[in-house]
Amino acid sequence: MDPVTRALFMGAAKKKTAVIVAGGQNNYIVRSEDGVSWNTVFSSGSSSHYIQQIIWGGGMFVAVSYGGGIITSPDGINWTQRVSGLFYSVAYGNGVFIAMGEVYYSSPDGVTWTVRNLSVLTGIGGPERVTTVAFNNNLWVCMGATGTTSRPYTKTGSPISGAWTAQAALTGADNYARMRYTAGTFYVLRQASSGQLYRSPNDGVNFSSVGIMFATNCGADWAYNGSQWIAVGSTGTTPQAKVSSDLAEAWSTVNTSFFPSTVIAAVEWVPGLDLWIIGGTDGLMAYSPDAVNWTLGTVTGLGTRAIQAITYGYI
Repeated sequence: MDPVTRALFMGAAKKKTAVIVAGGQNNYIVRSEDGVSWNTVFSSGSSSHYIQQIIWGGGMFVAVSYGGGIITSPDGINWTQRVSGLFYSVAYGNGVFIAMGEVYYSSPDGVTWTVRNLSVLTGIGGPERVTTVAFNNNLWVCMGATGTTSRPYTKTGSPISGAWTAQAALTGADNYARMRYTAGTFYVLRQASSGQLYRSPNDGVNFSSVGIMFATNCGADWAYNGSQWIAVGSTGTTPQAKVSSDLAEAWSTVNTSFFPSTVIAAVEWVPGLDLWIIGGTDGLMAYSPDAVNWTLGTVTGLGTRAIQAITYGYI
């Protein structure tokens, strides 16, 4: 279990209030304490802004947006725009936040941010963009892309001091995103229609899909709760969700008729509440105890704006 997840589980055990936040189109952010009822707490109003990822770390929610920069909150209610920019991903470790995309910033507290240079990822030229980043046990791993070529970059210790190490390029021209460290392994999602997970045990150097079955049409997002995997996406016209207890075996398709839209774009498991949460197009959110039987939540103020990222913390 990675350090951030371990801290979150400890928070749940201490009976702190579970807070779930989700974000997406127009930089809209919604908040819930039960996964059932949601209220809009922030928006930038710009149609060109899309929240890509939200995390909880160091007592702070940090959301990164493509076009909408970095937005933070200590409680999921009061949000502050920190910097502008084109971001895809954010991670927290060793007391440092790093936010990456077509720009690169770092922060010790989520409040004060310092611009960095993507060239530090190689010490020479750096990638054009970073599509995802994750941390575990003093190791940072990100996926850098130049043109249609993606490769992992790794860094031990400080993410802002010294060059990162470029690793071997991955297969294909698809986008690699949604990296997480879980079950003792870094996983990253190849966002093709196949919905293929790649893994790299501990080192973040060698990523492979060997032994992992495809989750067809589930290339939007994925999550794992310790016993069950879920991947979500769309056929293009119909939302998709698939579950598995063993990545080496075929995924089982979930009936998504409960979700009257076209895309399920984000999924998360919330310990303490013991609920799966999903979000997607048309401003829809839903919850489930088992990832199979789902109920739509009630969302206020979001309208039909799409949800693209979900996370949780304990306040």
